[in-house]
Amino acid sequence: LNPNYSALIRPLFIICHLFFLVLTGLQAQEIPPIRNFKPQDYQADRQNWSIAQSDEKYVYIGNNDGLLEFNGASWKLYPTPNNSVIRCVNAYKDRIYTGCFREFGYWMRNELGNLEYTSLSDRLKEPVLENDNFLSIVTVDEWVLFQTSQRIYIFNTIDSTFKIISSENEIRRAFKADENIYYQILGEGVYKFEKGKPKQISSHPVLRENRLVNIFNEGNRLLFQTNERGFYFLDESGLSKWDIPADGIISNLSVYASQRLRDGSFILGTISKGLYQLDRSGNLMNHID
Repeated sequence: LNPNYSALIRPLFIICHLFFLVLTGLQAQEIPPIRNFKPQDYQADRQNWSIAQSDEKYVYIGNNDGLLEFNGASWKLYPTPNNSVIRCVNAYKDRIYTGCFREFGYWMRNELGNLEYTSLSDRLKEPVLENDNFLSIVTVDEWVLFQTSQRIYIFNTIDSTFKIISSENEIRRAFKADENIYYQILGEGVYKFEKGKPKQISSHPVLRENRLVNIFNEGNRLLFQTNERGFYFLDESGLSKWDIPADGIISNLSVYASQRLRDGSFILGTISKGLYQLDRSGNLMNHID
């Protein structure tokens, strides 16, 4: 070959080879299989708030019309006693705990295989607040925590007693991380539920002023996820930002909920922008719109 052609062909071959590798890598990153269910399929309202899976692998969803049960083949709707929206669901052992407007309790299967509801809010010595809307339910050991924007009702499943934590500021959400329960109070910071009592673990301005979406355990550190400002680590030296490759992407999102998968990756559920998946190092893996 002419030396001039050789000098030209070699870099072209390298570029084509690299393009093939990149294309192969992109094709390997396939979106997981997705099955959509329309309201006509599950025969309830189109708005769903919370989802949980029981030990028997049934899926339970908090819907505007009540509690949805899916056994993998068919759907069943259980209306709430006061006909209000179920905003939070937690499947724990043989009970399905739910919370709605001024009402919380649990469902258990009867001898006919149907769910029956038992109210816990009816057992309170002190009634729920006038505008209490239950937003999250967290379970650990014998404790079940039912959270509203102003209170946390702590139910002891062993002796069926209650404790109530009240706040003048908004209680954002309760979280479970590595068998510990945490919750955020806007304007105050983050608290840990320890031996049945609250203990403040940080009053850093970031944790006081930004809404938390989730809390994860990272060895000796806690990883906080905010709804619009990304991730932060908390350890003995204080709070520090987790600078990740996808930070420029997620900082333009409004994240409503998140989960961490077994492989260490994060699934972010956003408002109107679909799902984003980040690997354990913070690189964008998938965007499912």
